[in-house]
Amino acid sequence: RASGLGHILAISGLHMALISGAAFWMVRALLASSPGLAQRRPIKKWSAIGALLVATFYLGISGAHVATQRAYVMLAIMLLAVLLDRRAITLRNVALAAFVLLIIAPESILTASFQMSFAATIALVATYEELTAWSQSRPQLVDRHASGLSGWAWRFIIGLVVTSFVAGLATTPFAIYHFQRAAPLTMMANLLAMPLFGLLVMPMAFLSVLAMPFGLESLPLTVMSWGLSWIIDIAHQVSDLTGPAGGVRMVPALSLGLVVAGFLWLALWRRPWRIFGLIPIVLAVPLAALAPRADILVGADGTAAAARGADGRLTMIAATNARFTIENWLRTDADPRNVDAGDLSDGVRCDPLGCIAELDDRGKLSVVLRPGAFAEDCHLADIVVSRFEAPPSCGNKAVVIDRGRLSHFGAHALY
Repeated sequence: RASGLGHILAISGLHMALISGAAFWMVRALLASSPGLAQRRPIKKWSAIGALLVATFYLGISGAHVATQRAYVMLAIMLLAVLLDRRAITLRNVALAAFVLLIIAPESILTASFQMSFAATIALVATYEELTAWSQSRPQLVDRHASGLSGWAWRFIIGLVVTSFVAGLATTPFAIYHFQRAAPLTMMANLLAMPLFGLLVMPMAFLSVLAMPFGLESLPLTVMSWGLSWIIDIAHQVSDLTGPAGGVRMVPALSLGLVVAGFLWLALWRRPWRIFGLIPIVLAVPLAALAPRADILVGADGTAAAARGADGRLTMIAATNARFTIENWLRTDADPRNVDAGDLSDGVRCDPLGCIAELDDRGKLSVVLRPGAFAEDCHLADIVVSRFEAPPSCGNKAVVIDRGRLSHFGAHALY
């Protein structure tokens, strides 16, 4: 996640494309070895059918998770376009795939995986369509070396750079919004790791499956393990270089909405006014940077609270079983401290009945862990948080967030 290689772990578009693409190429190469068959029969369509069968098999053995299903639907539509003599990779086909998926699971539009995968796909298709149109509009000289090994390697490197940059740029706003994390060195990591993954790991995985019925999978699996070890080493090196620089505090939903509107305007229009899509994207940056931060946070179960100190950092007032809540608060605040950091609860006093903390000049905050603490804390504290129902008299002096409010409103943020 820190290096920007987390997408390798999700069995989705990348894996599906590599597996089905390899199957398409192998079937077509075998059929093309017969000149008569290649000249008289639609071997490209036969190859598309073979690739679809392999993709269906891969969907089954992978567990058919939501991300894999989405990639399969998109791939099936692309291969269907080949069978119908239409262009396979177009924005129309991407839109059709999204339409099918939203009919099947309309709630998926709110998930990070749906948003990031379609953002990357739309950006890549739009970019390559524009680059193709631009190159075709320019007069070009024939390069005798373009079809050689050096020409192939050069095109591969350029394609990898463009793909990594465009996909990383398109998915970063969604990663920031959902995970409060950006990978500033993602291009470096992908440039180093993806050739290994695409040319070594996935082909060896494919060969190992083919070899398993004959008991010969040991060799391709060994070679695959070398590639995986190198990729893990790359991830470690890049994440060490990144350090805490990848943390981004939570941004408002309006910022993401502006970025999405501008992104779609840029990707879908083909006229000069597409450049106006940059306006909402630029406006989203100060909106995200200037968004107010909560002074006090209260967990949904009432066992944890956090107060922002004069230094801008959160102080945790929590029970020992609130680690998950604290981790989330630190991440959404772009705080690099670990949940076990010794200074997370500086100034907090706890006993078996609860915890209390000074809020600088704003009074005191109490987290009541046992009902017996209400008698004292309702008089001492200005804000009382508890998973129990507070006595009615407690609200005479303090702001009370108890079981009734938590069950009705959930987690709280006070500004």
